[in-house]
Amino acid sequence: MRILNDLHFANLNAHCHAGGFFRIGAEGIWECYPHRFQQNKFYFVQEGSFRITIENRVYEGVPGRWFFIPAGAAHEYAKDMSSAYAHYWMHFDLLPREMELFQSLQLPYYVDIPTDGEVAAKFREYTSLRNRTALHDKIRVKALLLELIADYVQVSLPEDINVSSQSESLIGDVLEYIHSHIREDLSNTVLADGFHMHPNH
Repeated sequence: MRILNDLHFANLNAHCHAGGFFRIGAEGIWECYPHRFQQNKFYFVQEGSFRITIENRVYEGVPGRWFFIPAGAAHEYAKDMSSAYAHYWMHFDLLPREMELFQSLQLPYYVDIPTDGEVAAKFREYTSLRNRTALHDKIRVKALLLELIADYVQVSLPEDINVSSQSESLIGDVLEYIHSHIREDLSNTVLADGFHMHPNH
C-alpha cells in the first residue's frame, strides 16, 4: 500500500480548456501526426475505432476504452476508415504544473470501462454545460473534471493508495519526540520551537 501526504492536495487544481463530443462518418478523416501537446487529454471512445501511438507504443482505440494522454507525451493517431467514429474528449491542465503527484502514480495510458456507465454520464453532463456562462455551471464543470480524474485514478490503480494528514503525521512526530526525551524538561515552548509551531497549538 502506498501512502501520499495531503500536502500534494493543498494546491491541487484542474482547468479544462476544451472538450465535448466528437463524431465523424466512415469516410471522414481524423488523424494527427506525431506531436507533443501542452495539456493533458482524455479520449473516451464510444463508437468505431482508431489507432494511437503514445511514446512509441501502439494502442487500439475501441468502444469503452478511455485514454489519458499526459501533457508533453509524444503521440499520433488515425481513425479507422471503414466505419464511423465517436468519442468524448477533454483538454485540461493539472495545477500546479510542477506537481509530481500524477507522475509518481504512473497512470496507464488507458482503461476499459462500460460505454454507458457513470463515466459516460459525466462526460455527457460536461458536454451540456461546457459553454454555459453562469457561475454555478462553471463550478459544476470544474467539479466534473475533478470527478473524472478521480474516476480514472480509481479504475486504473488496483492497489490502495492512502493519503495521510499532515496534522496526523505531525502529532505522531511530536509524540515520538516526547517518548524519546521523557526525562527532559519539555515545555510547550520547547516543543513548539522544535516543530516550528505556536506554543498555543
